[in-house]
Amino acid sequence: MSYFGNGVVYIIVPTVDVSNEMINNTKVSFSSTVSSLRKSIDLTLTLFKTKSPVSGVFNGYAWYNYQDINPVLDSAEWSDPGV
Repeated sequence: MSYFGNGVVYIIVPTVDVSNEMINNTKVSFSSTVSSLRKSIDLTLTLFKTKSPVSGVFNGYAWYNYQDINPVLDSAEWSDPGV
């Protein structure tokens, strides 16, 4: 079984590093928009949800599967519950 179930990958990126290519990659995978991306309460982090194969634009950032991202998002740092 693949570490990334159903090929879905969650990636946390510092908001200052967010690029149009990252946003476009997410739009293609999940029809997401800039306003629908989940952000930390202090707005310093942005969560991307994308499908494999993942664009090289996300190299260097930590990748999570569904099981591993939930405890991170349940922390007080994130504004909305769930993924």
